Amino acid sequence: MTTHSWAYQPGHPAYHQAWPTMVGDARRIIEYVRRLGIVIAGPDGLGTPVLNQQVGIGFNGDASTDLAGEPFTLLAPDCPLGHPVATGTVTTNRKPYDLAVTTILLRCALLAPEAFAVASDASWSQWGSGSATWPAAATRHSSRRIVADLFEGRPVASPLRESLAGIWFATATAEPSPPPVRRFEAGQPVHVHAYGNWRPGIVTKLGRTRVTVRYTRNGAGETAERAFPTTEVYSAEGIALVPVDQLRDGDVVVTVNAADQSVADVRHGPRRQRVVAYANAAELAVQRAQYEADLAERALAQVEPENRLVAEPWKPGGKPNSPHSPTPRPR
Repeated sequence: MTTHSWAYQPGHPAYHQAWPTMVGDARRIIEYVRRLGIVIAGPDGLGTPVLNQQVGIGFNGDASTDLAGEPFTLLAPDCPLGHPVATGTVTTNRKPYDLAVTTILLRCALLAPEAFAVASDASWSQWGSGSATWPAAATRHSSRRIVADLFEGRPVASPLRESLAGIWFATATAEPSPPPVRRFEAGQPVHVHAYGNWRPGIVTKLGRTRVTVRYTRNGAGETAERAFPTTEVYSAEGIALVPVDQLRDGDVVVTVNAADQSVADVRHGPRRQRVVAYANAAELAVQRAQYEADLAERALAQVEPENRLVAEPWKPGGKPNSPHSPTPRPR
């Protein structure tokens, strides 16, 4: 079994800048691999690969000859707040399309090392050799050789990492200015970041650049009071502090960064949670309404049609229907 993993930031400036080149070079790599007798198909193993600057990159091996595996995909750039890290994993089992996968991963890591990282259970030396199971013309080719043939020379140093766990990409953008003190007032409920956690508190005093808060420091209810920079103080209005391990798939949560608050959708992986999508605050109500509408629709679908009773609307001059004996509406 051969598995490759990668992590990248679709919203990182370096990824944005390199993306058009990534798409163009992926096309050149796929054409090169095809000339070696390897079939590269769409993500489902059929049709044509996806090579689109607005959508992304996606392909697989040939499903019609049992040479497809897991699909390889890369997202097009976007600009989510906080620049969340996207991750991908593909198990190719060294089927022929593995040559295109590793070459594109290597090229992306070389084009945008600030925003793209790669790990693999295959060694760097294996990335420099072919496989006897590939078409005869491809057996002496490798990702390292194709990069050398098509681009700026054979890479010497290995970009492969031992692990992508906890990976973080720094951005070259300037840090945003901290929120002004005047946005707070004495007696205001807030959340502060203290001892590695967000804790509830009350504003007690405003300084020139800091906000003094009396906050709950532990589960026993003991309090403490100190001055915080404004980047570590957020209004508690409409926001509840919930332990991370109590979150569930589909929960709408608020994440906090040094600049602002942003709405996020949380998904749970097999071993950890990860934020997969960001939206602005104006979309929160729409997301929640859609979620509740979907729940109601699924609940209605579980009821037998003949038992779906819907109360008739009240008409001026008449009496509203009793909630205990709704009138069936013809369907």
